[in-house]
Order: sequence, then structure tokens, then C-alpha cells
Amino acid sequence: MESDAFKQSVFVGENGYIQKIDCVMDAIEFLEEWPVERRGLLHAAACEACYSAYDGRKPVEAAHKTFMTWARKVGVIEEVPTAPPWMTGPKISNAELLGGARKGSSSGAACDETRRSETQTSARIPF
Repeated sequence: MESDAFKQSVFVGENGYIQKIDCVMDAIEFLEEWPVERRGLLHAAACEACYSAYDGRKPVEAAHKTFMTWARKVGVIEEVPTAPPWMTGPKISNAELLGGARKGSSSGAACDETRRSETQTSARIPF
């Protein structure tokens, strides 16, 4: 069975509250909670697409696209700013930091000895 998770989350807001829609079931719940007097044909189409994707009769992407279309039409899409690239860039491990600090350093042997003793100590700890 195909996962019902959306490839990209949808952020919707109503009455000052922003909700993250990650999957078909989240979309169904949001659609079901929508006031009956504000529903229309596009709401019905979004519900049908989401239920069909949940049952495996349609692809999840079709549900995502239909839900996004409905959410834009009724004006509940929220543009949530993404983190700048410098905040989500590649992570630098401690080993890389230690390796970079050791180059050209006279304390390289001390770092190796500390790392060796930590490895030996952690090997004796049962989990």
C-alpha cells in the first residue's frame, strides 16, 4: 500500500490558528471540520479525492493537488517561511571538528589518546 503522506506539507490557517497538513488523513479531518454552510463543489471534490487516495483508488498526489486547490480557493493557505539555507545546511560532526582542529596542532597525539581511552571505556559499558 502506498503511504498516505504528502511529499510536501500544506499549512492552512483559520481564526488565527495555523495547522500543518502532512497526510491524506490530516486533509480529511480538516475538510470534515469545515463548516457545512461554507462547503461547495470544490470541497466535495477535495473530500472525494482524499477519500479515494486513503482507500488506494487514487494517488496521494491527486489528493494533495485537489486539497491545495480547494484551500487556495477558500483562502486558508498559509505561507510559512522556510529556514534560510545556512540554518539547514550540512551538519558537521564532532569528528570533523576534531580532525580540523588537529591539523597542524601539536596536541594531535593527546587527541588520539583521549579518543582511544573513550572508545575503550564505552566498549565496556553494557546496554
